[in-house]
Amino acid sequence: MMEGVRESIKRHSTATLAVMAIVIAGALFFTLRNASSSTTTVISKAFCTTDEGQTTFVADMANLRLRSQGQDRLSRVDVHVQRGKTRFPGYLERFMPRRRSASNRR
Repeated sequence: MMEGVRESIKRHSTATLAVMAIVIAGALFFTLRNASSSTTTVISKAFCTTDEGQTTFVADMANLRLRSQGQDRLSRVDVHVQRGKTRFPGYLERFMPRRRSASNRR
């Protein structure tokens, strides 16, 4: 007859514990390796547009806020590549000029 999962685990308890220990050790290893990684990726440039994605250009991320104050319709664009050739804008993130708060208007 067919035995259930519980009976199979009870019968092969040593193998079950060994597999569980390997899985836990692997998860712990990858977690600690990723946590101790000192390499971070800093994005310094981004695709931008001023005409709702019709044309795009590359701008420096540090100056993006400064440029948005001069142009009131500057947007950051997520550019998607289809089959390695065709580029199209996927998501536009608009940067609005900062408004002064009521306490700073004086």
